[in-house]
Amino acid sequence: MNPPLSAEGDAVESMASLDLGDSLRPVAVGAGRIEQVTIGPVTIEPDAIERPGIERPGIERPRIGSPGNERLGIERPKIDRSRSLVHGLRLVVDGPEAARYADAQVDDLAGRRRQDFLWRPPLALSVRARFSRPLDELHGTAGFGFWNDPWVIGRRLPAPPQALWFLLATPPSDMPLAAGVPGHGWKAAMIDVRWPVLAALASAVPFIVLGARFDSVFRRLWPRVQRSMRVEESMIEPTTLDEWHDYKIEWGEERVSWSIDGQVVFESEKAPRGPLGLVIWLDNQFMVATPRGGLRHGFVGWSGERALEIERATIVSLATR
Repeated sequence: MNPPLSAEGDAVESMASLDLGDSLRPVAVGAGRIEQVTIGPVTIEPDAIERPGIERPGIERPRIGSPGNERLGIERPKIDRSRSLVHGLRLVVDGPEAARYADAQVDDLAGRRRQDFLWRPPLALSVRARFSRPLDELHGTAGFGFWNDPWVIGRRLPAPPQALWFLLATPPSDMPLAAGVPGHGWKAAMIDVRWPVLAALASAVPFIVLGARFDSVFRRLWPRVQRSMRVEESMIEPTTLDEWHDYKIEWGEERVSWSIDGQVVFESEKAPRGPLGLVIWLDNQFMVATPRGGLRHGFVGWSGERALEIERATIVSLATR
């Protein structure tokens, strides 16, 4: 899996004028930018699944009916049982250089310890989205879902990776963590590594790399490694990435399902316990990490803009009341 890099520091430009859910922060790095656009109506119920005891950093938003909303073309909301987090955004990376990281992202990770991340099962994330170009014209990585931001950042120490999301990784990215699934492409994906497993894998790396040189050994060895890391992945047909689709992740306490336009495309009998943070991103990075010992990371450049367009993103609690 190619996660977004942790986007904080001097290179980050925050755009508090964007209309986002209270818990979210917008981030643009390098050639990345975020645009507010008018795409369909807004659905919102601010307190539908508030987490008690969690302080949400304020992002100033224009009020419904204010001149700011008229300029953005935001319509008066229709009430439903969901919490609206994002609507009418374009995450854009425009002509990045190959030597520099570029990222456009919204998340709710900033200023929180991992144990204070907002989301635990059972819940459902729904995102209506499209890319600005078909798969063969996209570069870098992109996606939306939940993760624990496992890299070193601020006051947080490294942690075993945990994520469930829709993930796009384009060549030269190559991270074939699931047996029989390519290391790049458009995927439904999950990883849920725990500390004891990470410690055991770290000590076993030399033996895994050695065994991976022999196909017969590798075919028996890697599925066990995959199960221990709780890796679940499935390729998704990418022929209409540049058309609007309704994506959903239903995250239960014992299983996860991914669906597109109401059709389940992948299910897992495993599920992270959480808490995890929400992330929606588009960047220009690539990562190579193969079981046979390949390890490489960098950035890709291109001309023109690539965009991930979000009509809306909502989270609904599935807890029985």
